[in-house]
Amino acid sequence: MSLFGKSKPKGITQEELIFIKGELRNGDHKLTETQTNQLLARLGGYMDAENMQHPEWQQMSESEVAQFDQQLEADQLLHLTPDQKAKAEALFKKYIDIDKHRSIF
Repeated sequence: MSLFGKSKPKGITQEELIFIKGELRNGDHKLTETQTNQLLARLGGYMDAENMQHPEWQQMSESEVAQFDQQLEADQLLHLTPDQKAKAEALFKKYIDIDKHRSIF
């Protein structure tokens, strides 16, 4: 527990998927709507409670993200370019590294 509340383990939360979607659809090497929706649907399959004390915290753990990255590298169905794959992987790393905690304020 931190000053700001209970700490969440590192990972990508369900709430962050909307931000990931927006970043995938904009900027350099943006993904198509179909690619984005398929990618997010696959990510959604990994969302589970990483902390049994707080099952409402649906998220994808750091190890699950690494596993997903490996699957993404081998995936031929999404038709992602190497630049699009790199963009997705960078986004995943960005959201894993964001400090997550429940505020008491």
